[in-house]
Amino acid sequence: MKRARGMAGVWGLVFGAIGLATPVEAMGPFEYSIHGPWRIEPSPEGPNRAFFFVEIESHGFLPDDEGAQAWSLSIQAVGLRVLSATTLGTVAAEISDFPLPGLRDGGFENTQVVGQSGGDGVVSAVILSLEKDVVLPHSHPQRVLAIEVEADPLLPGEPCRSAFLRFVDGVQGSGQPVDNKVVLEGQTLRPEAHDFEVLICPEGDLSYRIGGLTDTRVAPGAASVQLHPDVFLSANVGGVQGWSLSVESRGECELIDVTTAGTIGADVSTDPSGLRNSGFEKTEIVDPLANGGREGVVSAVVLSFSLPLTVPAGEHRVLRMTLDCETAERDEGDLVRHALFFPSNYATPPESGQLAGAGQPVKTAMTFDGNTVEPSFENADLFVLVSTPHVGSFIRCDANADGRFDLSDAVWIVNELFRGGSPTLCRDAGDCNGDTLLDLSDTVFSVSYLFLRGSTPPAPFPACGIDPRSTEATCPAGSTSCL
Repeated sequence: MKRARGMAGVWGLVFGAIGLATPVEAMGPFEYSIHGPWRIEPSPEGPNRAFFFVEIESHGFLPDDEGAQAWSLSIQAVGLRVLSATTLGTVAAEISDFPLPGLRDGGFENTQVVGQSGGDGVVSAVILSLEKDVVLPHSHPQRVLAIEVEADPLLPGEPCRSAFLRFVDGVQGSGQPVDNKVVLEGQTLRPEAHDFEVLICPEGDLSYRIGGLTDTRVAPGAASVQLHPDVFLSANVGGVQGWSLSVESRGECELIDVTTAGTIGADVSTDPSGLRNSGFEKTEIVDPLANGGREGVVSAVVLSFSLPLTVPAGEHRVLRMTLDCETAERDEGDLVRHALFFPSNYATPPESGQLAGAGQPVKTAMTFDGNTVEPSFENADLFVLVSTPHVGSFIRCDANADGRFDLSDAVWIVNELFRGGSPTLCRDAGDCNGDTLLDLSDTVFSVSYLFLRGSTPPAPFPACGIDPRSTEATCPAGSTSCL
């Protein structure tokens, strides 16, 4: 009897997909969602393509409970052309498909790109089996469809524009209009469906990077030394209202502190660096026992719940960390190595992916104009070199050794090169573009960064650090403001 009820529901879904009467629908504990890049960076040369994946997730079931037997998808593309759609590489693929078999065994599958001028939607209907008891497992979200899209290039000077993949009932392929439905034990259920917004943006509008004091030098015999890496948020467009971070810490140093103090995430009433006003902030070192043995930090900040606060264009520090690196047993020339990186937003914790603090796993993302978006990011390798200090630590572009980088450093280099001015004692500090030369190009590079949103100077920047290429001749110890 259970099988009979189930197959009746399956055929009801198929009949609904081709326009015939269906059983009465009930709201069910299923979710449709779309995952993929939050941003496409189109160029005139192209191809400006991206892949997105549709997932079905179930809630409130035990692992042995019956799962979905069938489903249909009706997706509309707005501002994107759909190039292809397939169940290959998903659980909806045939069990005999190579090299990535799915669950479908003698069932039914029909997936079509529909619309005009290259496609503006997708319909897909899947029955896992017509003869066997094959259902979706409840263990984790199940990928059921892959969609390839293309975006038009941006016009010269055009800012970001939005495009969407939406779950909209009634998209029509070669048959009748299709609705978004799931079949569970003979019942046709309507899932909760989450649309997906993708921004068509110039390259590099939103990004994270790990910088600050990520490397240093210590004399043999020292018991330990601390590194002070920071997370920087870069926004070349306005509209970032908040952000969240997972940063994994792995290597030979111990993460001992994390804070938003001294960053734009601090409360403006107590910290002059801060922008946050009546918002939210939660930052913590995670418990390895709750993250499969992985160490790291999580942080979430909302600038305000009541005021129209957003991050100004430019690069801003949003998180400060302290790591303690043991060096007591290290010899001359040894390296203490460590790594900080942003784990995947899509892998499954605790093996990989987002870290969890006291609450749920935290995604590395930003809130941009009310939408959650995923920026690009740059990880960092940290190290401590055990060495007798003949070579100095310095800040890149700080040619006049006053402990900061500003226009006076560009003037200093010009004065030295063309007006007989004082020499740059640490020539590596004056080498602003990192090409190992001190020349006019370093002045151009520094002015471009300061006033024209040019490239960020290479490490060590913006805090003191060492360059492994430095020698006693190019940056002698004591020639800069760094200790």
